[in-house]
Amino acid sequence: MLVIAPVLPDIQRHFAMTPGAAYLAPLVLTAPSLSIVLLSPISGRLASRLGRKRLILIALLLYTLAATAPLYLDDIYAIIATRLVVGVAEATLMTVSTMLIGDYYSGSKRDRYLSMQVIYTSVSAVLFLIGGGILGQMGWRIPFVTYFIPILLLPFALTLLWEPRAPVQIETGSAAIAWRIILPICVVTFLAGGCMNIASVELSYVMEAIGATSSAMKGLGAAVNSAGIAIGGAIMAHRGNATRTGQLVTAFAVGAAGFAIIFAVPSLAGVMTGAFVAGLSSGFFLGWLLANLNSHLTFENRGRSVGMWMSSYFLATVLAPVFVVAISGPLGGIKQAMLPVALILSVLAIIAPRVLASQHMLQDA
Repeated sequence: MLVIAPVLPDIQRHFAMTPGAAYLAPLVLTAPSLSIVLLSPISGRLASRLGRKRLILIALLLYTLAATAPLYLDDIYAIIATRLVVGVAEATLMTVSTMLIGDYYSGSKRDRYLSMQVIYTSVSAVLFLIGGGILGQMGWRIPFVTYFIPILLLPFALTLLWEPRAPVQIETGSAAIAWRIILPICVVTFLAGGCMNIASVELSYVMEAIGATSSAMKGLGAAVNSAGIAIGGAIMAHRGNATRTGQLVTAFAVGAAGFAIIFAVPSLAGVMTGAFVAGLSSGFFLGWLLANLNSHLTFENRGRSVGMWMSSYFLATVLAPVFVVAISGPLGGIKQAMLPVALILSVLAIIAPRVLASQHMLQDA
């Protein structure tokens, strides 16, 4: 999704005559998250019934068709509608790919591959963000060309993936969702995930506020944030399961520091530094969450449980930009809105570990 982040201000200017353009333009980026919120649990359930591999193949084709539609559409509502369809495909791809990692691997190897998922996603985001910023110099539509790439993945998905089988012995009741585990971690995911996504969604607006209006420069800023996510994920993969409580506290504390830097330092270098630090936090947090969640799931309940987690994470992604826009005015600007985000993460660093520990979600090795 982030390939179009650098051109969001350009999209807003293009549709400036449309009422509510300031709210609608960010939805071009975040609208897929709404579909992910609604459909991730359904995708997980369908994958459990119809097969993981089959849904991946269908989703890749649907993604390509819907994501490239803004190349020829000239109505922002129609564009947002196609982005909702993109979210249907993304809900399936992200939920089922995470399920497959949980199905194919176990223990520390599974944790390592889940962290690698965060790393590879972030590295690709760096490349696409830089490319999107460069392509955005030729017009806001041009970055959408990159959405033809998923169709090239179809042959690889067809030949390299296999349909996993359920274990021969399954414990009684293992198909039921473990609400005691899922609900607390979904609440923490919603609060923290929303804060951490603000850096990627709102960074281009922050950069414009300090005078960095070039699409290429904004693409570079978003790439720096994604590089931080990749490095954070790599650190998580290296550290494994050791001191889980410390990892969670570190993730929130680092995130609070990143947004505090974006708020406090008025220069481009300061904003870039804050974006990188906030990215590190996201890498820590996502790797930690995926590893801990999957360690408590079975083959039978993994689909619905991962789907619920995806829903909570992307609900935060949808609502976070609305929250930032709402508080920016009273606080005096987009940059000033970063301070409350830092404060929320600081509070979570204290509260979240206690809540999750009470549900036995934090078991230090």
